[in-house]
Amino acid sequence: MGYLVIPDLTTGKYMCLTPCQHTDCAAVKRDFVEHGKCVICGKPLENGDKFYYVGDSQNEQTKYDKAHMFCEIEKIEKERNSK
Repeated sequence: MGYLVIPDLTTGKYMCLTPCQHTDCAAVKRDFVEHGKCVICGKPLENGDKFYYVGDSQNEQTKYDKAHMFCEIEKIEKERNSK
């Protein structure tokens, strides 16, 4: 499983910083701004954070769910140790 890194969304490099009609900008905002919290710890995913997509890509309710890489690893380790 490979992780991704949250881009710096404050530079205007990945999306417009002012309201626009760009499809790509809307996708970035939806994925990283509107759905930008870790589903495990509830804290925001911030620039440079390593994360995993943990939702079901076929489920509209969970397809954008993300978790900090370390939160997900810790969760997996706890599950393994509890068996």
